[in-house]
Amino acid sequence: MGEVSSDLLFDLYGCVDQPERWTRTLDSICSRLNVRSAALQIFNCEQMRLREQWSARDTFSTRHAAIHDIHVNNADNPRLDLSVSPLPQNDYLWPHIDEQSSARSDFRDLKTRLDTIGLGHSICIGFQFDADRYLSLILHKAAGDGTPYSSSDVDFLRRLGPHVEQMTRVTSFAQKALSSRTVGESVLDHMRVGVVVCDEGRHIEWVNRAGRSILDRSEHLTDLGGSLRCLSHSEDKRLASLVETALQARENDGTDMLVVGRDSLSPAQISVATVEPAATPVHTSQTRRSVVLFLSVQEDGHNFEPQETAALYALSPAEGALAAALSNGLTLQEYADDRGISTGTARVQLKQVLAKTGTNRQAELVRRVNSSLLGFRYEGPAGRA
Repeated sequence: MGEVSSDLLFDLYGCVDQPERWTRTLDSICSRLNVRSAALQIFNCEQMRLREQWSARDTFSTRHAAIHDIHVNNADNPRLDLSVSPLPQNDYLWPHIDEQSSARSDFRDLKTRLDTIGLGHSICIGFQFDADRYLSLILHKAAGDGTPYSSSDVDFLRRLGPHVEQMTRVTSFAQKALSSRTVGESVLDHMRVGVVVCDEGRHIEWVNRAGRSILDRSEHLTDLGGSLRCLSHSEDKRLASLVETALQARENDGTDMLVVGRDSLSPAQISVATVEPAATPVHTSQTRRSVVLFLSVQEDGHNFEPQETAALYALSPAEGALAAALSNGLTLQEYADDRGISTGTARVQLKQVLAKTGTNRQAELVRRVNSSLLGFRYEGPAGRA
């Protein structure tokens, strides 16, 4: 019988998070079946034609990848035409077309090209694992090796097929999860508010760019050996109590807040929320929840860019510069002095800005710009990142 060894399965499933193990895994399959080469390929299907998106190869095929790609692994391969080489139905074994006896000239030409690179008779397993994605594992004997594939070889591949499919689905799921996490982290890195994800002991699991900047610069908060701590012992106890209360609550909407360094020039504001773990088959009541702390430091000011402010409110370059300067904290006189214009000219520009932004006073203009999307984007500790 074509049993699949536990060592091979260990290597196969290890490829999920260690793709470098594919070469060794395919080498093992080559050794088991006494074949010259093995290639695992993922294809997209376009108009009944398979187009390679990813591949892994055994040592021999990797060493000769360039010449293999020139002669066989390309769009001219008739095996990639599903109207001619359909996928197996209710079986992992891909129906084999004998290139030598085929009446089709393109298959006979493929046989010649395989001979050129030292490859002979093939056997393949394959399956569809997404709406338009397919996977195949194709193996070739050496050119001139007329030994047929045995019933044990066929049985081995049929037993291996479900494991390859399961590994493929797990890998696809893991990649999608990683991609979603990467996108989420990238989005949070663009936010102005600091975001720190901790466990119940306040050990930092992840922090966005704004959060890292706050921890590096704050007079009241710090990253102490990988843990979020307040520099004041009494305030640290209050933060610990806030986190504990959030974890014990059945529901938490982030309204629990704390201000540390309240009497200083740069107090830090903290809001705490909890994140429930994703439901999984192994989820239990003991599964740990994470704590999310949202941080803001009072001294943090914006650095609005004139061009972006102008684009957001359809202002002229001069009007955009004025709106940005006022929103960044300058007075009208300071702006006029900085630009080398009279106060009267600055007032005329301000009236135009107020009209275009639908505001009536300078203070209202500043509030509007600060509450716009520009005000929520992370800019870095010294201007735009």
